[in-house]
Amino acid sequence: MTRGSLPREERDLIEAVSADALMASTRAIAQWVRLSGTADETKAFDWIEQRLREAGLETARYAHPGLVSWPESASLTLVAGAAEHSIPCATHGFAASTPPGGLEGDLVYAGRGSEEDLRKAGVRGKIVLIDGIVAPNRNMAVEAAGAAGSIWIAGASLPQRILSPCWGPPTPETAALAPRPPPRSGGGGGPNRKPGRSRGRRGPRRAERRRATSGIAAFAVPLSIAP
Repeated sequence: MTRGSLPREERDLIEAVSADALMASTRAIAQWVRLSGTADETKAFDWIEQRLREAGLETARYAHPGLVSWPESASLTLVAGAAEHSIPCATHGFAASTPPGGLEGDLVYAGRGSEEDLRKAGVRGKIVLIDGIVAPNRNMAVEAAGAAGSIWIAGASLPQRILSPCWGPPTPETAALAPRPPPRSGGGGGPNRKPGRSRGRRGPRRAERRRATSGIAAFAVPLSIAP
């Protein structure tokens, strides 16, 4: 379908789209770190509502109680005999925190983390090292295999992920799906470097997480509606 074959109203709408205006809006919104329930999120809502009013729309804002989560801090140490290697890492939203003293255990490598990979690696009660970026469904497979924790080889850029498989805040019906073994993503060193992979394949290694935490709290989460 070509633009000329569209109804006049749709052609007018397309022609009214401004790439410069879209980029300006993106830059404006990006100036705030919009974590749920925070003052920066409120500023972003204020900005959006003002733009909607300028377009002639009426808006209504509501605040509902929402259980939200955000990553706080994480550290990861690979212990090989007397040597210790600190690896850059990050935790994730709705990830389980380690105990106050951290979590330490034998490290096993399980490829891409498929059910077959996890079974062959024998991950039960151990910390499993997996290639790739963590996702809720992949983390659930690790949990079902009985791992004590997991480390995901993320490369040079540590991803920001939410590990709850539920859409929106947990409810009494979905609370049991919340992640239990503490997962962490490790990276650093360059796009092709995979920290710990070769070490995980030869000889006994232990991984230690020192005080990795994810915050969970109830906040009033705003919702704007433009009828």
